[in-house]
Amino acid sequence: MAKVFSVELSDGANRFAELTLPATDYELLDALDKLQLQPGASPQWEIYEHTHFQYLEVFVSDCSLYELNSLSRKLGNMDHDQLGAFEGLFKMALDKREGPMSIADLFTYANNTDCCHVLNDVGSDDQLGRFYAVNGFIPELEDIPDFAFDRLDYSRIGKEMREAEHGVFTRFGYVLQNDTLKPSHEEIGKSPQAPDYTLRLLIGRYPFETGGEPEVTTTLDFPASEAAMVKALEHVGAASWEEVIFTVEDSAIPGFPEDMYGDSFEAINDYAQTVKEIQENGELTKFKAVVTAKGCTTISEALLIVEQLDQYFFEPKVSTPEDVARDEINATVSVQSIDSLIKHVNLYAYGRELMEEYRSNLTPFGLITPRDGQELEAVNQTGPQLSM
Repeated sequence: MAKVFSVELSDGANRFAELTLPATDYELLDALDKLQLQPGASPQWEIYEHTHFQYLEVFVSDCSLYELNSLSRKLGNMDHDQLGAFEGLFKMALDKREGPMSIADLFTYANNTDCCHVLNDVGSDDQLGRFYAVNGFIPELEDIPDFAFDRLDYSRIGKEMREAEHGVFTRFGYVLQNDTLKPSHEEIGKSPQAPDYTLRLLIGRYPFETGGEPEVTTTLDFPASEAAMVKALEHVGAASWEEVIFTVEDSAIPGFPEDMYGDSFEAINDYAQTVKEIQENGELTKFKAVVTAKGCTTISEALLIVEQLDQYFFEPKVSTPEDVARDEINATVSVQSIDSLIKHVNLYAYGRELMEEYRSNLTPFGLITPRDGQELEAVNQTGPQLSM
């Protein structure tokens, strides 16, 4: 699925996250974890990068993140002609309307791209006039000799045809609406919900004969039953898992693990089951924080952390060294003295000093501190590590 928008999210205060749309429910939930927003709440957002849809920005500014994601999913699945039809319907509506355009209107256009005809190589009145004249769409020109065609005013012909048909030029070609639009009743803007799986792979048999991409693929959700794994193997025509290649389509920890090619599918399944149990225990955000702090990149490293998860304090509401300093002051100074004291303290420097003393690490999810005071060493010494 093509990416449509890149957005910066905010809780309205001092927490931020970046997200590329369309996003999966797990990616949305991960962003909410970083912002400390509960499912159902919608963060503030701002688009900072587009693909083909810069012209939509002003018309989606009032919708929720979840509505924007639903629209992005629809746009991200469009082919070349559908993109042209959508832009054409949008421009036609913009030329005719007097009031504001809603997110529901955009969904109507996205769901009615089959009501349009797109001429891919036509981008001007001159090209449109030439197309109609040469292909016999203008009866008055059927009997004129060939040499006369070069003397025709194609721009004028094209302009007259475009205005009569109410067609428009887009970046994808000339678009003509040839059917009535049907209202969209699609439910949009639903809050994200954690899927039943914790890891989804797209698998296929490696084409040993030709190389390249697998001819047949299927999705396999983990944790998976033995029957589901056997069925997936049969579907792609592989004799064993050694013949299978895969990509990660979705994960309860977006972007993790980075590398699973050294792991068996049994190990992958065990990992997925472990993450599901962590999720059911309400500790997934803490697990993500420790995985991030220790620079984990593989399943084996993550499973080591699972065994040690209770050895860390997790404070999700702490996002800056200043927060660390304020918490320490609140815990050690009388309420009457806090306000006057804070005015004279460099909170950032004090917070950094406390983090160093307690061997704490700030992650996008909150503060991680070892219970035994030992330094948070990375599991993968060559992987990324967070500095204080």
